[in-house]
Amino acid sequence: MKTLKRTLLGLMALCLLMLPVSGTTMAAGGDDFILANEYIAITVNGSGENTGRFSVNTTGGDPLRQNDDDKPLIYGRANPWTSYTTVRVDQRDYVFGGPTNKRAGQGVPTGTWISGPELVDDSIVTTYVIAGIEVSQRLGFTRSLTTGLMDTARIEYELVNKDVVEHSVGLRVVLDTMLGANDGAPFRVREQSILTDTRFAGSEVPQFWQAFDSVSNPQVMAQGTLRGSDLTAPDEIYFTNWGSVADAPWQFQFQPGRDFVRIGEFELDSAMALFWNPVTLQPGQALRYATSYGMGGITIAPGRLSLGVTAPAQVVADPSSPEEFPIIAYIENSGEGEALDVTAILRLPEGFEVVSGSTLRRLGNIDTGSSAQVRWQVRARQPQVGTAQISVQVEAKNSETNRVYRNIEILAPARLEVTVRSEEVSINDRTWAPGAFVVEARLTNTGGSVAHRVTASFQAPLGMALAKGESELKFAGDIGPGQTQRLRWRLIPTGVTGEAIPYSIRTTSRETGSRVVNGSVAIPPARSAVWWQWTEQENALEVGEVLVGHLRVVNLKDFAGGAGILRFDPTKLQVTGGRLGVAKGTLMRFGPDGRRQDSDWQQLLVDNQRGEIRFNVELEKTYPEASGDWLEIGFRTVGTGSSALEIHDLVLSASEQERILVRGRNPYQVE
Repeated sequence: MKTLKRTLLGLMALCLLMLPVSGTTMAAGGDDFILANEYIAITVNGSGENTGRFSVNTTGGDPLRQNDDDKPLIYGRANPWTSYTTVRVDQRDYVFGGPTNKRAGQGVPTGTWISGPELVDDSIVTTYVIAGIEVSQRLGFTRSLTTGLMDTARIEYELVNKDVVEHSVGLRVVLDTMLGANDGAPFRVREQSILTDTRFAGSEVPQFWQAFDSVSNPQVMAQGTLRGSDLTAPDEIYFTNWGSVADAPWQFQFQPGRDFVRIGEFELDSAMALFWNPVTLQPGQALRYATSYGMGGITIAPGRLSLGVTAPAQVVADPSSPEEFPIIAYIENSGEGEALDVTAILRLPEGFEVVSGSTLRRLGNIDTGSSAQVRWQVRARQPQVGTAQISVQVEAKNSETNRVYRNIEILAPARLEVTVRSEEVSINDRTWAPGAFVVEARLTNTGGSVAHRVTASFQAPLGMALAKGESELKFAGDIGPGQTQRLRWRLIPTGVTGEAIPYSIRTTSRETGSRVVNGSVAIPPARSAVWWQWTEQENALEVGEVLVGHLRVVNLKDFAGGAGILRFDPTKLQVTGGRLGVAKGTLMRFGPDGRRQDSDWQQLLVDNQRGEIRFNVELEKTYPEASGDWLEIGFRTVGTGSSALEIHDLVLSASEQERILVRGRNPYQVE
């Protein structure tokens, strides 16, 4: 099975080593799509089978270490298939991506391909529709919690209910972890070194886990981060062997205490499964789940008592909501005899404190080749912005002291400054110009740390409405220190006028909370109007060509139809097809609620000899305020010269008729 695939691990190495060492590069290797930077590469399968499945490997890895270059982190590299994702819809399981003939997910139905893999905003995006749910997988780079570098893959799924009924939707992501050539390195969670089937659920799901083979001389240091500002903690995680999760798309054979030997074979083969349990998704509702996996940041001091210390690379100094974070020490007896009465001492700078317990931890005796882990939960009570240094010291009765120093960057909180502006709404001879105006919000992070997943929503109590296709809620994404995002809403006036029609924009992010900024726009009164408008022509009209025009209305109050006469020069124009050349406009075909209506002609006479169209229309439903096409008429040009279409004897079923402007002549030219 996977053993046969190991010979492929080096095939993509040459391509990746040829990539630039700075920035992000997108490349295609055969059927694969590869996103790479100087630290790691993400490979996504673009073939007809196993489409969308991915692997992760190092390129340069840790800049301070040479022995972790070009090593796998998630197995597969070329044409990956062993890591895969299951979407559960209404208790039925589907594999995300293309069909497979491999062991992982074999025989499980898939969805319908929509797009990808393709590069979208520095991520590789693949989209399928599965049982009415549109599922998009987005893979890109993110900053590691413990290294502070862009050496981690962000794995995100967005699930949108495109159906007209609700569905129960869950997600399972299987990662076939591998550290270089080591497929059985322990998972390290808090104070546990995990080598057998283990489950964490709910509040027990850790902030992060790490994996490496040795404290004294690690080949690759990997880390999965499960909680964070822009991540979604899974409901459950399982550490197990790959064979178990490969053979079952959702629930699998789990045996606490069983080692990671692959089911049905004889090799160590570790994997993990992340579960987001099913929830009800209403029509149009969306869910977004994200986790990350990549390089781990561990500061190591070799010795008889080898010591490694990990902690976040950055911490936000926010006295109003002090951040809590773990500091973990890994101690390995690398000497020739048992280490006696081992102790570990954490030393913190001013402004930090342990949440509970003591900074001194007694570990007892540690056998040769064995290891221990110590975790302190620390609170950044009131640290100073800048660089803080922590240290961990280990000692034993029969061994020299060892010590690690590790720096943590202390950041000021994120701070969003929001300013709003709107386009001027002016009047031409018929209506507001432009018909749709724009309100813009400018979001600037003036703080010292990232504001994650920033959203902004537009609200107005009166006077304006969102233009067709516009959305009230917009996503600004992550806004880093000093960065600015601009969001724009297209709006249309609804009839209420004034010098300061109010609106508000609410911005939210986890770091900055919710804030409302108010603005206003001057909307002058617009005159109600009826006019004829020809469709614009790219080139000069010639005899025999078709010319289309529209009878249009704007801002008509209580509009329910009307009658009139349209006159044209029959020596220059003829209505195409007689009555068939006169079509109902959108106001006749759709009601004020946007639903189809069956408005009919009370009268429609087309006289091409006299050059006259007589019409009488009664709308099925009255428009409180009408703007749009009433009629659409197609003409064929039969003569040259200039002429016009004229509106005569117009009688409208609308209020305030004495204020309605009727533009009676609309010229055109035929060459």
